[in-house]
Amino acid sequence: MIKIETERLVIREFFSSDSKALNKIENQLHILKWMPDFESTLGETISWIDWRVGQYLKYNRENPTVMLGITLKKTNQLIGFIGIDSKEEVNNETEIAYFIDHDHLNKGYATEASQAIINWIFKNSDIEFLMAIIQIGNQPSQRVIEKAGFEKLATKTLFVFGENEDREFYYYRLYRNNYYISFENDK
Repeated sequence: MIKIETERLVIREFFSSDSKALNKIENQLHILKWMPDFESTLGETISWIDWRVGQYLKYNRENPTVMLGITLKKTNQLIGFIGIDSKEEVNNETEIAYFIDHDHLNKGYATEASQAIINWIFKNSDIEFLMAIIQIGNQPSQRVIEKAGFEKLATKTLFVFGENEDREFYYYRLYRNNYYISFENDK
């Protein structure tokens, strides 16, 4: 079982019992503004979690894909999502993506969860780099990625599922070697 603990969070596999909480969070307006493809019915969320539970057993170092729930350590309350997956629109590069419940924004949880999963994925996979694509107007996510050590490399115009037109994104990368050098220097 995948379980990553930080000072305030437990980042863990989803369970069927997370369906209602996840569905409520993923349909919040501040998430759909930037990630419209997460809009879903409760039934779709239940099906996604059921499918995802089966995928945890298939995790491997060469092709890492993992979607996890972000919970508060003190209460076990689900407050968000974080995942590592290949992004078809960007040459199937491995992307980090995340979102946090509206009531828990601006408390550093996305940054804490991102740094934890980056450390975990570099230790438990063979990938050389992670990438992130963040819409130009989404400054909070840009700050999270930049705090995690990602470097902005380009601007890309991409189609977003659930939208009628392409959107512009900043394209970031974080290389395994740079991350560990930076991580070791911070100690």
